[in-house]
Amino acid sequence: MSVSVIVPVFNSEKYLSKCLDSLVNQTLKDLEVIIINDGSTDNSQSIIDHCKKKHPNLIKSIKTQNRGQAAARNLGIEMATKEFIGFVDSDDWIDYNMFKEMHDNAIKHDSDIVVCDMFKLFGNRYTYMKGIFNSEINKKEYMIAPAGPCNKIYKRDIFLKNKIKFLENRIYEDLATIPLVGLYAKQLTYVNKPLYMYVQRKNSTMNQTKYNKKLEDIFYAIEHLEEELKRRGVYNKYFQEIEFININDLMIKASERFSFFDEGKMNIAKIKNIMISKYPNWKKNKYYVRMPVKYKLEANLYFSDLTIIYKVMQKTKGLYIKFLK
Repeated sequence: MSVSVIVPVFNSEKYLSKCLDSLVNQTLKDLEVIIINDGSTDNSQSIIDHCKKKHPNLIKSIKTQNRGQAAARNLGIEMATKEFIGFVDSDDWIDYNMFKEMHDNAIKHDSDIVVCDMFKLFGNRYTYMKGIFNSEINKKEYMIAPAGPCNKIYKRDIFLKNKIKFLENRIYEDLATIPLVGLYAKQLTYVNKPLYMYVQRKNSTMNQTKYNKKLEDIFYAIEHLEEELKRRGVYNKYFQEIEFININDLMIKASERFSFFDEGKMNIAKIKNIMISKYPNWKKNKYYVRMPVKYKLEANLYFSDLTIIYKVMQKTKGLYIKFLK
């Protein structure tokens, strides 16, 4: 049993020591920490070497050419030797009891996937983030939950036996991959505690003050997920879930990001066309109808009058950039 923790590292010297400290002090003793240095050019490797010297039986490390976080995670899955795997990003940290609580829960309930809550830290602001939208977790609720892999543990065999890999050379690789893993879980459980600290950097791809074409990877990621569901013969079974992902992650979240930039205006129109052509009845989606009024208002504004939304976002863009700085 127990857990292999996979940690991709790229130029994380500012945050890495705190991350590794939270891992080497885990209360779960049967643990291995697999650190993949994805071509860092800063002092990250020295920090890794120092940690490995102090904890030689706990730390495994490898240095690769820069291929991106998804490739590093895929390599980590191959290297892992424990029954369960977890992921921690190198600029985040975790509760010292995280993997023990998650692992104990998996053993108690014979679970293939365990999900916990998180805190998001942006600047000096902490936000509580639920790991799932509904307290009742099942395959369908898991699919529409936030797609990040780091607040979960998984049986490693789910990835291997079902040939699931993180989508490489793209951002939004989590959204393209993590919903698929739940298809093959016999049992999923939920730990209602914020055990993971997600640090959102001000200079991350999602928080740029200038337009980044990588944001357009959202189209590829969702298309990839849809095609995988079709290839695996479950698209119709999970139609409501993939429709809600398009509502939540494409029409609302992606539109909001695009709306801050002149270059994003065309992509907002593209999103509306996708919803009209592929998901024309999205307002009847069973997950959408249970969302609060504020959420529905935002969705309808993006869909119905993009010109107004675009102008509002452009006017507030200066405040947004000032906040980031």
